[in-house]
Amino acid sequence: MDTVSTAIGAVRDCGVPDLQIVVVDDASTVGTADLLKGPLGAEVDIVVHDLLNMGREVLKAGIKMAKGFHIIFKDTYLEYSPNEYSVLIDSLRKSGADAAYRPRVLGRGLFEVGPFWQLMVNGFLTLVSNFFTGYRITDMQTSSKLFPSEFLKSVEFEEN
Repeated sequence: MDTVSTAIGAVRDCGVPDLQIVVVDDASTVGTADLLKGPLGAEVDIVVHDLLNMGREVLKAGIKMAKGFHIIFKDTYLEYSPNEYSVLIDSLRKSGADAAYRPRVLGRGLFEVGPFWQLMVNGFLTLVSNFFTGYRITDMQTSSKLFPSEFLKSVEFEEN
């Protein structure tokens, strides 16, 4: 439960103006629903699901509630700092791209990423992904993902 409040606080304090925080509680047993009944719940928009890990339904519920121009997906783990959100937003605006991703590996030290084989496997999977898709992705396993909300609201999610 402390992780949820810490994550909400970090996102709230990241420096992005007019930020809306949408919390989707997927009926987990960590006490998120109880936590959000308190003062912290007044700072966020809440979507509650009856079933644990509903996959696309959880994503769709959060996307539907979002009111801003951009949507960034964030779980409660603070492995990556919400302070990078403004860089992602600026990058998307300047480039006109469809999405902006924060790589987990590029520009980071090996010890910040994880074990050596994790780095090697990620590099291999990224290479294979680029080969079959024709894209130039720098790191298949991204940390932060930013999309224009208009785009995400138009997507039909088929997989769970």
